[in-house]
Amino acid sequence: MSGRDLQDQGPLPWSVQRLVDQACDRFEAAWRAGERPRIADYLADTPEPQRSVLLRHLLRLDVDYRILRGETPAPNDYQADFQAYAALIEQVFQQMVTTGGRRQTAAGAQVEADVGPDHSISGEVGSAGDAVAPVARAKRIRCPHCHSPIQLVDDRPDEVLCPSCGSSFRLRDTRLTETAAPMRQVGKFQLLERVGLGAMGAVWRARDTVLDKIVAVKIPHATLLESAADRERFSREARAAAQLRHPAIVPVHEVAELETDAGKLPAIVSDFIDGVTLRELLATRRLTFREAAELVAQVAEALDHAHARGIVHRDMKPANLMLEYPAGLGLAAPLDADSTVSDPGSGAVRRVRPRALIMDFGLALRQEAEAVMTLDGQIVGTPAYMSPEQAAGQSHQVDASSDVWSMGVMLYELLVGELPFRGSRTALVRQIQYDEPRAPRRINEKVPRDLETITLKCLAKERHRRYRAAGELAADLRRALAGEPIHARPVGKPERAWRWCRRNPAVASLTAAVAAALVLGTVVSSYFAVQARSQAEHAGRQRDAAFLARQAAERARTETEQERNHAKGESRRAYRNFYISQMNLVQRDWEVADIAHLLGRLRQTRPEHTGGEELRGYEWYYWDRLCHSELLTLRGHAGPVLGVAFSPDGRWLASGNYDTTVKLWDAQSGHVTLTLRGHIGGVQSVAFSPDGQRLASGSYDTTVKLWDVQSGHETLTLKG
Repeated sequence: MSGRDLQDQGPLPWSVQRLVDQACDRFEAAWRAGERPRIADYLADTPEPQRSVLLRHLLRLDVDYRILRGETPAPNDYQADFQAYAALIEQVFQQMVTTGGRRQTAAGAQVEADVGPDHSISGEVGSAGDAVAPVARAKRIRCPHCHSPIQLVDDRPDEVLCPSCGSSFRLRDTRLTETAAPMRQVGKFQLLERVGLGAMGAVWRARDTVLDKIVAVKIPHATLLESAADRERFSREARAAAQLRHPAIVPVHEVAELETDAGKLPAIVSDFIDGVTLRELLATRRLTFREAAELVAQVAEALDHAHARGIVHRDMKPANLMLEYPAGLGLAAPLDADSTVSDPGSGAVRRVRPRALIMDFGLALRQEAEAVMTLDGQIVGTPAYMSPEQAAGQSHQVDASSDVWSMGVMLYELLVGELPFRGSRTALVRQIQYDEPRAPRRINEKVPRDLETITLKCLAKERHRRYRAAGELAADLRRALAGEPIHARPVGKPERAWRWCRRNPAVASLTAAVAAALVLGTVVSSYFAVQARSQAEHAGRQRDAAFLARQAAERARTETEQERNHAKGESRRAYRNFYISQMNLVQRDWEVADIAHLLGRLRQTRPEHTGGEELRGYEWYYWDRLCHSELLTLRGHAGPVLGVAFSPDGRWLASGNYDTTVKLWDAQSGHVTLTLRGHIGGVQSVAFSPDGQRLASGSYDTTVKLWDVQSGHETLTLKG
C-alpha cells in the first residue's frame, strides 16, 4: 500500500470524488444521528484506487467524532480490521499530528487534539475561550446550494462559482466569524459547545448555572451592534420574540446582558433543541411531497401565530428550522405520519412523530448578502430566500408576506430539490425582483398540481398577490393534503405577461414600440402588394375551388365505398344468420326423417346461394355425409319414383314410377330383371306378398294390379 498523501496521487477522477463524497456524507449523517457507524460497512466491495482514498477520509472522520465523544482513538483500533492498510493508518494519524491536531467537523464543531506517545489522539471540543489558531484553508469545499464538491485553485478566491448548479458564493476566513464572547464562563452561563455559527453570531449549548438547565445562548458579533441604537433594536425585537408561545417555535426565555472582551453584548437565551436542522436532514434524504406539504403547513401555522402578534421572522430558511426527533426515531422517520416506538424501560408502545420548530426569532440584524461560507465549509448566510422587497433594499416594506415568500422558496426546494433562483449576487437580486421561477412540474412532472399552484402563489412578485397571511398558506396546504379543492388558482399566460410588463416598463415599452413599427411596416407593405396579389389570389381561389371539388368527389367516392362495404357486411351477416338457421332446421329434419327437406337446406347453403361466400363448416359436411351414405343407386326410371318395396327374402326390390311402369330389381347387383307395364297412370305404391311370389301395385288410374314375380304376368286387376 502506497504511503503517499492524496495530493501526491494527482487529481482524482470526478467519479471517484463523487463516490468518496457520498460515502462520507452518509458516514457523518450516521454519527450525527447518534449511531456508531463501522468503516468496513461503508467500504463494502469498493475496488482500488477508490478504496484507499475512501478509507483515508473515513478514518479522519471517525477519529474526529470519537474525540467529540471523549474517546482516545489510536492506530491499533483500526489495524486489526484493515491489516493491509497499516501504513495508510499510520500516515493518517501522523498527518493529524503534523497539522496541529485541530479540525472542524461538518457539523461545525472545532476539534482540538493532543497526541500521545503511542500516536493515540485525544482532545476536546473548542469553545469561545480557546485561542484557536486559524484552520488551514481547505483545498476542497462543498457548494452551499447543491452540496457538490468544488476543487479550489486559488487559496483566497473572492468568489467561487459552482460548476454543478451555477450558484456563486463568497469565502471568508474563520477568524472573521469568531464570536465576541471568547470565554467559557460568561455571566451565569457556562458555554459548553458551539453548535452554530452564522453571519449574525454564534449559538452555544450552555448551562444556566443558576437554574442548572441546558439552554441555547445566541451571542451576536460585536461588529453588528456597534451603536446603542442597534443594541436597543436587537433587545426590543428579542423581547418581542420572547412573548411567542407556540409548539412550533423555539421559546425565548430572556435577553441577557453579557460581559465579553468586546464589552457588554445582548444575548438571546432559549430552549436547547437536540435535533437536526432541515438543511442537515436534506443532506441525508429527500422529503416526499406529503412530507414537504405537512412540514411547511406546520411552520406556516407557527408563523401565523407570530404575525398575529406583529412579529416577522425575515430570515426563514432550512437552516432556521430545527427537527426534534423523539427517542427511538431516526432521520428516516416520516414527517407526515406517526411512528411506533417502544419504551426501553417499560416496554410501552408510543406513537410519535418528529416535530418542526422555528429558530432565530428576534435575530433581525443580519447581512442580506449572497451565500457566505468560511474556508472550512461553515455556511453563514444565504439570500436565496429573500423576498423581492428585501432584494430591492426596501426593508421598510418587509412584512408577513415576506415570510410567505420565504416559505414558498422552501416549499419549491423541498418539491424539486433545487432553489427557484441561483447565481451571483447581482444575478440573484435581479432574478428575485424580475424573473418568474420555473414551474415545479417543468422540473419534476410528478409534483402535484395543487402544490405547484400553492408554491407559485407564494412566489408572486407583488405582495398583494401572495397569501395575505401565513395561516391562509397553511389552510391551503391542509386542503391539498386532504384532497380538497384549494383556494389558490394558477396564473394564466396573459396575466403573467401583464405582470411582466408592469415589472419591466422600459423593456415592455421598447418591445411595444418595436411591435408597432413592425405592424406599421407590415400594413404599408401590404397596401402596395394588394394589386399585385389580386390576380394571384383569384387564380388561387379557382385552384382552391377545383381542389375543393376534387375533395368533394373523393369524399363522395369514399362514402360510396363505405356504403358498399357496409352493404357487403350486412349481406355477409344476413347470409351467416341464414346459414345458422338452416343448420338448426337440419337437425329437426333428420329427427323426423325428412331427408328431402334436409338435402334442400344443404343445397341452399352452398356458396352459389350465399353470395359466393363459403360458409359451410364441419356441421354441413357431417349432415351431407349422413344423407349420402347409400350402398347402391338404382337408375332406370324416366320420372320420379313414387314407391319402393323389398321382397320378404330381401332378394328383390320393386319400384313404382310416375311413368306408369313397375320395375323389379336384383337387390344384389342393381340390375332390372322385369319391367311391368299395364297401368295408364303413375304407380304410387308397391308391395310383395308374404311368400314373395306376387307383387301388388297401386296407380293413379284407380286400379291395383297383381303380378307374378317369376314370369312378370299380370294375374289380377282390381278397380275401385
